[in-house]
Amino acid sequence: MRLLIGLLILAALSGGAILLFDSSPESDELPELTGDDLSISSSANLVESDKVAVERFCGDCHSPPDPSGIPKDGWESVVSLGFEMYDNSRRFDLDLPVKPHVLSYYRNRAPDSLPAPSLAPATPEGMLKFSKKHYSVFQDKLNAHLETPPAISNISYYPSSEDGSPVLMVCDMSVGAVYEMRLNGESASYGRLSYVNHPSKTTQTDLNQDGVPDYVVGDLGEFLPADHQQGRVLWLNPTADSSSGGFDVHEILTGVGRISDVQPGDYDKDGDLDLVVAEFGWRNSGHLFYFENIDDSGDVPKFKVTELDDRHGYIHTPTLDINGDGHLDFLAVISQEHECVELFLNRGDGSFRRQMVFAADNPIFGSTGIDLADLDNDGDLDILYTNGDMFDSFYLVPYHAVHWLENRGDGTWDQHELAKMPGIHRAVAGDMDNDGDMDIVCGCLISNALEDIDTDKLDSIIWLEQTAPGEFKSWSLETGNCNHATLDLADFDRDGDIDIAVGQFQTSANPVRTDVTIWWNNTTSSKANGPGIGE
Repeated sequence: MRLLIGLLILAALSGGAILLFDSSPESDELPELTGDDLSISSSANLVESDKVAVERFCGDCHSPPDPSGIPKDGWESVVSLGFEMYDNSRRFDLDLPVKPHVLSYYRNRAPDSLPAPSLAPATPEGMLKFSKKHYSVFQDKLNAHLETPPAISNISYYPSSEDGSPVLMVCDMSVGAVYEMRLNGESASYGRLSYVNHPSKTTQTDLNQDGVPDYVVGDLGEFLPADHQQGRVLWLNPTADSSSGGFDVHEILTGVGRISDVQPGDYDKDGDLDLVVAEFGWRNSGHLFYFENIDDSGDVPKFKVTELDDRHGYIHTPTLDINGDGHLDFLAVISQEHECVELFLNRGDGSFRRQMVFAADNPIFGSTGIDLADLDNDGDLDILYTNGDMFDSFYLVPYHAVHWLENRGDGTWDQHELAKMPGIHRAVAGDMDNDGDMDIVCGCLISNALEDIDTDKLDSIIWLEQTAPGEFKSWSLETGNCNHATLDLADFDRDGDIDIAVGQFQTSANPVRTDVTIWWNNTTSSKANGPGIGE
């Protein structure tokens, strides 16, 4: 499957893995697998009973993978991994088809190659006007870690609690740093910084309710993906002690797998803040937890932990009150073989009822995240969903895209594919052209170490202009820099335009380190450097 070190680095962020079969243990007895020789010719024929057996086996706990999703050459490693995962699951309740027959089934139906992806047209001159500027706390201030490639896993914008000025919280999961990037116009200064192993994401909150914003952080535990117990949930509480980097770091949860998201909220309406914790894990680890705050009288709150789900692959769990009943609900995107978006409806006591929002018909669909926005301006929140995990297949597949999951307001959702983009990792909505509706900015992450993939001409940032209600047109902003795992939008310089902050996630270091690039939008201001997109 062409597993190079660059793929492992890519997987370290998304955790994507091809997991075709259920991995829950049910017995100590292992079945004897037959047909280990995978050298069968792609022209081999299967009888109808074999086809039924293959589809039944490969679709036992999820939709069977579509043979057209990857080329013929890719299926040998996929099928081998599928049987390996079934073997490791210690299940024996399924009728095993002959392994070469499974391979033949998929190879006979797979294309020899996949078509080259189509590119978005360049943004017309004068439509949007940007100037770009690059930033790095390690290059600009600390003169440290300059030989380490940047691995910016998350950028989140928050207004300062002191004066409302823009602050970007930046996570570098390679260096292991979480830091504040304070913006004043197009200048940046750097505030608090803490080293916390391998941070995946920050969420601003006020966990101790002292009126000073603090942060909860998911710590992956290790950079490369694995099943381990090194993950943590951390609470970063601001302090005046500069020797600690400006944060007191408290461990809320340890001894778990890779933590991808932590979302605070008063889910049981008792006046304190609880947590929903997404443990992505990897192949044999992963859960979704509810942390009920049972005592916040001490320095660090105490929580009662309840397991909500034992599936792996949870990525994002943003909160909202979807039905307006006064109880905080949350959404979840679940990757790995599950590839779905689910709504967790709060019953009012901190327990939840699951409801399916979207489920892909492909266990290697490559979910990478969700974001919430009212795309159609109808007063409720819709979902921006992306699927572009390159670690799921290692091919530029034709189904990587950004989708609009439209909230119909009656408990149902409509799925609309808005634009294709190989390797898409993040999409965020904002009114980029100041015409009163929501547009979308998308970034992609494709490892440079992937064999046979030339990223120089691929779109790395696109924006989707909403040309009419619910209709979008794709425009390219950047090509050839497919190193963006995260981005966020806001009017950072407060000039009336929405700016773009994107993170760099690379496999090799550059002579001058860049962690964050801000595309300063000068479309409606007088600061534009030329008629279009400039450095």
